[in-house]
Amino acid sequence: MGAKNVGKSSPFVAEFLGQANLISGTVRERTPAPGAAQRERLRVETPLGELVAFAEALPAATRRVVLSIRPEQLAVLQESAAPEAANRVRAQLLETNFLGDSSEHRLSAGGLSLRMHSVPPRLDLPEQVSLQLAAEEFVVLAAAE
Repeated sequence: MGAKNVGKSSPFVAEFLGQANLISGTVRERTPAPGAAQRERLRVETPLGELVAFAEALPAATRRVVLSIRPEQLAVLQESAAPEAANRVRAQLLETNFLGDSSEHRLSAGGLSLRMHSVPPRLDLPEQVSLQLAAEEFVVLAAAE
């Protein structure tokens, strides 16, 4: 499932539809993305730092956005991964819940609470982790100005 702009959807709708992680931010740069006429690559300043996301048909005047990403789309990076990897976020593990065939983790990063879902379950996460938030997995929503 790739990223897309949901047009007139709101952060409320995104959360209602799937308990997504919602990250508010300000668009710092927009450039055409290869392969699609109306697809753009965004650089967005957020409490987690600068994140890259892709959007389709985002109105040109939009500066404030909400990046929505589902808990199962967050991934733990190996510590040996390149430190300059795009959308790499350091987080503190707050809680892990074993759910049988999966686990749910509550994390803190940049003053935000994030949820991550792991299949198969991950019960060995250290207190400090590096997360990868794939640019292609964000749903970009226009925020109220």
